Amino acid sequence: MLTFFSASVLKGFVRMPSCGNIAEIYNNYVDDMYTYAIYLGFKEYDIIDAIQDVFVNLCELNRDNKKKISNIKFYLFKSLRNRLIDLYKKKRASQ
Repeated sequence: MLTFFSASVLKGFVRMPSCGNIAEIYNNYVDDMYTYAIYLGFKEYDIIDAIQDVFVNLCELNRDNKKKISNIKFYLFKSLRNRLIDLYKKKRASQ
């Protein structure tokens, strides 16, 4: 579904050794996250930005070892929803 996006973002994570197995997590969940965001009614360009932000934040958490995530799927979907809402609020405030 997100072949170009998947390939370009995944290359960035693979080059970052501090991100651990983020690339594997990305491959497992990106299509489901995209489908979920479409279901919520967001635009494709916002979804792509939000998914990238979620994985960058996950990489930072992994690098800093600040927090252990017990349920990665829940974390990803909740983070995606929150990020999409933040983007929506920003766009709405700027109009």
